[in-house]
Amino acid sequence: MGGSNRVEKLENQVRELEATVTGLTDELLECKERLAELEASTESDTTSAAQSTESGSDTISSLLDEVDSYSSDDEESTAETETDSDEIIVA
Repeated sequence: MGGSNRVEKLENQVRELEATVTGLTDELLECKERLAELEASTESDTTSAAQSTESGSDTISSLLDEVDSYSSDDEESTAETETDSDEIIVA
């Protein structure tokens, strides 16, 4: 009877180990699915951030261009005013 008791213990241990392996395998698959979801989410966030940064840079560039054009216009009108002022003084 000692031998059959030992066999039963080993069979129980094998069943427990198989259950553990099955559980761990399920958890691993769930983790892989979640990781894939997170990576996809991160990629879309990164893409959105990059697009937002690009559009932000475009916006800043266009604002700077507008400021430059206003500055140029102001310099021209100031030059015209000074020229007009000179003409008025001279006349």
